[in-house]
Amino acid sequence: MAFSTLSFAPFIFIVLALFVSVLPRWLPGLLILASYAFYGWAQPASVVLLLALTGFTWVLGKEIGRSETAVRRKRLVFAGVSANLVLLGVFKYGGFSAGEFAALLRKLGWLQESTPLSLALPLGISFLTFRSISYLVDVSRKKIDACPSLPLFALHLSYFPQVVSGPIERADHLIPQLEKISSRQEEILERLPEAITLFALGWAKKHFADLLAPVGNALFDDPAGSTAASAAFGVLAYGLQVYADFSGYTNMAQGVSWLFGVRLVENFNLPYLAKDMDEFWRRWHISLSTWIREYLHFPLSRKLLQWSQRRFSLALQPTSYLVTMSLVGLWHGASWNFLVWGSLHGLFLASQHLYSKLRFPRLPKVPAWLLTQLCVFLAWIPFRAGSWEVVSGVFKAFTVPAWTLPPLQLVYAIVGLIVLDTLGYRRTLNRTSIAIPAHWKAGAWIAACIWLFLIQYTLWGTYSTQFIYFQF
Repeated sequence: MAFSTLSFAPFIFIVLALFVSVLPRWLPGLLILASYAFYGWAQPASVVLLLALTGFTWVLGKEIGRSETAVRRKRLVFAGVSANLVLLGVFKYGGFSAGEFAALLRKLGWLQESTPLSLALPLGISFLTFRSISYLVDVSRKKIDACPSLPLFALHLSYFPQVVSGPIERADHLIPQLEKISSRQEEILERLPEAITLFALGWAKKHFADLLAPVGNALFDDPAGSTAASAAFGVLAYGLQVYADFSGYTNMAQGVSWLFGVRLVENFNLPYLAKDMDEFWRRWHISLSTWIREYLHFPLSRKLLQWSQRRFSLALQPTSYLVTMSLVGLWHGASWNFLVWGSLHGLFLASQHLYSKLRFPRLPKVPAWLLTQLCVFLAWIPFRAGSWEVVSGVFKAFTVPAWTLPPLQLVYAIVGLIVLDTLGYRRTLNRTSIAIPAHWKAGAWIAACIWLFLIQYTLWGTYSTQFIYFQF
């Protein structure tokens, strides 16, 4: 059940009606039931997996918390992390690995034909396992105490506004808010205008993402029929589509969550204004990049320093970037195109690190921004392409000189996203210069969304309820 579907409207209205009417002590239980209903709407069988993961992580976290020796804590964390990675590997990479192995056997003549292995990918499995891992590691590091209540931990892991596609909420941020959920009932009318504004902001971004989709699809579905201009427009459209789609989902999730008095973390901060690749990853999918930095990149860098006895220090950080970002690519999907995308970003980050360490002069802001965006958008090509032939076809299209005007929907979407990001940025920093009543703002956002929908559907007839990151 996506936030942008018609089926979500009665669901959220029912949950809100119960939220304001039941006794405060029943609110945690109400949200647990709502979260499991939301999660199991499309895949009822996945609820069993979520229950098992919740119970396993909670029990193991309790054991880690009461362990008195660092050695025992490390062993328990290793067991928990390994179990989560095996779970992720089986569901997300089992079919891909089996297919690649079968292809190798066929090339060797040892296998004539095989039936592809296909496993239904549970919704949000990547986000769930990452949150489970960070919880166990944080308890082991004594950054947080083990959650004493199984229902509270179940609500933390299944909380429906972010269970499917994030943001990747950490326990130290989400659990303290959920502990106070019983006191969030009375202020719901005060929260309503901001929640509506956030949801409408994301809803509008989602519509612009849908508007950009045909422009990108035209290139990647038929690269042989494209020219340099249409290839440039297609790549630009897809890069903006990914951003609008995912940041729009995050805003909608933030709006839904704020109805219940729970703040979700910011996940995007104008990433296409970044002037280097490190800054890009501080602005793009922030909850994932901070998770990767804290639980993978930094520990890997320390291990490399230990193993090398601090020799070859200049090469260690770039190596860590390459390994880390390659794994980030694989996290997005069991496909070589995602691995290439991640490896490219690792190469960009490693090159930037070496450039800085060798004390070369810094580029001026405008050339640095242009170079960064060129790297980011070119890397989107393998991310989107379904095969190496498509990747090759897109790059060949850049060699076909021709100029055409950009599609109207591309211009319309770019202008719309600039306006939305400007308004969203002002909202985040609380820098509005004119004091407008909150309910007037919410009403204006609703009216703007209706107007956008009418124009978009009338002129282009594009509307989709599926989010790109649901597949991850």
